[in-house]
Formats: sequence, C-alpha cells, structure tokens
Amino acid sequence: MIRIVIAAIVVLGLLSLSCGEGETDPTLVNVWLRWTATGDDGDQGCAMTYQLCISSVPLSYPINTNGKALEAWPVTVCAGLPDSVEVKGLTADQAYWFTLRVQDDGGNWSGWSNIITRTMLDVLAPATIEDLQFADGQ
Repeated sequence: MIRIVIAAIVVLGLLSLSCGEGETDPTLVNVWLRWTATGDDGDQGCAMTYQLCISSVPLSYPINTNGKALEAWPVTVCAGLPDSVEVKGLTADQAYWFTLRVQDDGGNWSGWSNIITRTMLDVLAPATIEDLQFADGQ
C-alpha cells in the first residue's frame, strides 16, 4: 500500500499538477503530497502512471471517483524512492481528501492508497479597519 503524508503548504496557484503561469488568487493554496514509489511489479522496477483522486467530500473504500477531481501524470522514479507532487489551486479554509494509485506498463492499477485529509489554511487576511475613532466622538 502506498502511504501518503502531507508535506508542506504554499500560497497561490491554480488547480493543476504542472507548473504553469496564470492569475493568482490569494484565496487559493497549494499542498505538497509525498510518498515512497512502488514498482512495476510489486516493489520492483518502475511503474508508469500515478492517478490522484481529490475530493471536497469525505472519501471511503471502495473509492467512487464519480464527481471527484482525478489527475494523472507519468511516474518519474522507481520503486523505493521518494516521490511527491504539488497540488495547486485548492480553496483556503476548505477540507480536501486525497488518495493515490499507480498503473504499470501492462495497464494494471494498484489499489488506492490510504486516504488523507486536510483543511487548507485560511490565507486571506482580515479586512483593514477604516473607521477607528474616539469613543467620545472627538
């Protein structure tokens, strides 16, 4: 089973697993996920593709991906090595659930990893007070 842990939070971005230019929104946050790569054949070799399921409602097994954000990208490391991905464009102060699986060159998918959850940090500062005055009216 692939075990995922949330590693860091960075402010700004767009919902994407790739680095790209775009408008920035101070209410969006990014999160790094990390895990140990599995292989093409169990714990040997290099798999082909990761698929990440991201949900704003709780996930449970069996994973139903209907209506969930699914992102896929090629595996870049072999079994036993650390791997990670930055998920961009998540809404601040919103809970998300994540689970990951991997596909080999034969088209076989692993089971879904453990499910992790985090409420993204609220990164929007309070509004500036603009009507400060003396209580006696002077």
